[in-house]
Amino acid sequence: MRAREDSETPGGGATGPRTSHTSTSKLHQCTYCSYSTYRKDHLKIHIRTHTGERPYACQYCPSRFIQTNALRKHLLTHTRDKVMLHQCTYCSYSTPRKATLIIHMRTHTEEKSYSCKYCTLQFSSSSALQSHICTHPTEKVFRCSMCPQVFDHYKALKTHMLNHK
Repeated sequence: MRAREDSETPGGGATGPRTSHTSTSKLHQCTYCSYSTYRKDHLKIHIRTHTGERPYACQYCPSRFIQTNALRKHLLTHTRDKVMLHQCTYCSYSTPRKATLIIHMRTHTEEKSYSCKYCTLQFSSSSALQSHICTHPTEKVFRCSMCPQVFDHYKALKTHMLNHK
């Protein structure tokens, strides 16, 4: 008995030349309908048409897709000339991501919820705080085990240790 030839993708359409499968190939069956394929990845994509799962999200709009190639094709509809979706109400800043806009908006408001533990300065984002903290020497002292030198930062000690090799 000859096994079914799998020549179409889960959504329909030819994938190229037909390939025949031997009887040792495993046929994967959809649990929702009569679709079957020798390609497990094709079955996974096909099942999404039943479950509604759309794991690939567009970063510029709310659209979601079943396959990465559909997302890539969709992304071509967003040109660089188009206006970004999220615009700051205080300045001309715009961004495709709402979360990025929220962080930006804190620079205009008094909301500074990130406090430095070494001084009284406060910041509107954790990344700004992290950059600032690097300006303070650490409270820890890192001593070289090979000589009397001490360092404020562990990374500086590691670099110094290369001199002893």
